Amino acid sequence: MENQTIPVRTSPKAAIKDLSKGGLTSRTKNIGILFFNYTQKEVFDSLQNDSRVSSENNDKYQQ
Repeated sequence: MENQTIPVRTSPKAAIKDLSKGGLTSRTKNIGILFFNYTQKEVFDSLQNDSRVSSENNDKYQQ
């Protein structure tokens, strides 16, 4: 993943305006959701590869 540059405003007023518009908060929220979805998939994949999980459960969730 490439580093994305986040524009930094020099004046504090502009920065506060950005925050009130949800600039930073929505950005971090999106990252959190992406990370959560990714980890969920990781857990599911590792469960599927685990022989202790019955194959009928796998069939049920794959539909």
